[in-house]
Amino acid sequence: MGQENQQRPPERPDGHGTALHRKAATGRAEHDARAMSLQKALRLSIAKTADELFDLAMATLSLRTEEVDGPELIQHFSDEALLILLEGPHRRRAALVLDLALVSAIVQQQTMGRVLPGAGDEPRAMTGTDAAMCAPFLDGWLERSEGLPEKAADRRMLTGFRFGARADDARQLQLAMEASDYLVCHIGVDIAAGACQGRMILCLPKASGPDLSEMEGDATEVLEGAGHVDRDSPQLSDTVLELNADLNVAIAQLRMPLHRLSALRVGEVLDLKVNDFETATILTLGGKRIGRGTLGQIDGVRALEVTHRPTRQDQPRRRASDRAGLEQEDVGGQALALLEGRQPQMPEPTMAPPELPDIPDLPNVTEDAEAPKFAEFAGISDLPDLPELGELPPLDEETKTGARSG
Repeated sequence: MGQENQQRPPERPDGHGTALHRKAATGRAEHDARAMSLQKALRLSIAKTADELFDLAMATLSLRTEEVDGPELIQHFSDEALLILLEGPHRRRAALVLDLALVSAIVQQQTMGRVLPGAGDEPRAMTGTDAAMCAPFLDGWLERSEGLPEKAADRRMLTGFRFGARADDARQLQLAMEASDYLVCHIGVDIAAGACQGRMILCLPKASGPDLSEMEGDATEVLEGAGHVDRDSPQLSDTVLELNADLNVAIAQLRMPLHRLSALRVGEVLDLKVNDFETATILTLGGKRIGRGTLGQIDGVRALEVTHRPTRQDQPRRRASDRAGLEQEDVGGQALALLEGRQPQMPEPTMAPPELPDIPDLPNVTEDAEAPKFAEFAGISDLPDLPELGELPPLDEETKTGARSG
């Protein structure tokens, strides 16, 4: 008995260390392993985005995170890497650092259709062209990742960040970072099944404060009573109306092979085959067409008059308020009466019937009434009978010939 008491661990008064507590801890660990965390969302989105956009095989080799103070971010920025400033909602800013190997692989895949082994071995300076060719991958990766995390705090940390601009050096990027705390994600990727390996660093500002959009009404009332919610602050509609939407306007589109594009020189003239500016196309930064318009100017500034598409085809006019524009009479009450088995009440005629002239009465006709006599036929006697005709005489040959010739 003494040995058994010594081997059994003592139970704590609060329940920790009991069998029930150990089972609950095991279940919580299994749930955390299956839950979609921010790190797992970033890892899964990299492979899917590279495959859909560029048909490029890319897999995450390592991913680790750390919390860093804002002034210490500059130690993660390198002038030899591609430094990207990410713009987010509420004027929040994040940073993304891509090394030369990853940038070279993305550029080679888009231009040559394949990644050469040892991409990025030769050092070179990053350019704005490199940033423009990497922007679709970065936007697609962040957009796919933002809705995956299970926790609301992780979703808020990722939501809304897109490619903003390229920073010339580490100091310029550091000056753009205004938050006090950042979550830094170090990501190592394998590209094209071992052709090369690259690294990137994602610096996200940590979300602070409660998310009122995901709270219940009671919780919001509690915060209002405590003074944490200011109803006089700018509303979401005001913030949306103040946002800047960057769009591209294309007056023509040309297609040419890559060798012809690379052979262009300064001073060459391209025939756009455009006679007017009434067919300008409005494009997003990703190249998606969202509308058309006419390009012109107002007070010496370029302007675009958007061509509005009629909405009648997209919005059926089925409401009672639309009846005036349709010029149709209201038959709703009559249809309801027929469905209920009642006699519908016909509307009052809008026009009076025409007046008919008086018709005199016709005399009554009896069976003994004599038929009217016609005076003009009273003096005509009966006609004689016609005489009977005899048999016709036979015709000779000459008569037959004459008859035929005649």
